Amino acid sequence: MSDGWDADPGWEFRTAALDSPAELYSRYDRAVSTARRRLTELLDEGGLVEEYGRHTGHADLIREAIDGLVGEDPPEGWQPS
Repeated sequence: MSDGWDADPGWEFRTAALDSPAELYSRYDRAVSTARRRLTELLDEGGLVEEYGRHTGHADLIREAIDGLVGEDPPEGWQPS
């Protein structure tokens, strides 16, 4: 199966009109199966939690660069609006 993206950048927006319902269901089933398998592999390796932690850390660094505050607690006297 070829996805066609190399030849046509808008392929994913036009291809369904050319595919039979059976082919579309087959593609969907393969995509779900692949996603579930990859998620299971990531969870088994523990990589997903580590990757999430890295992204959370990056977001915290960006926030610190913007507001100048460090640490996990809000500034003294802060009240939710």
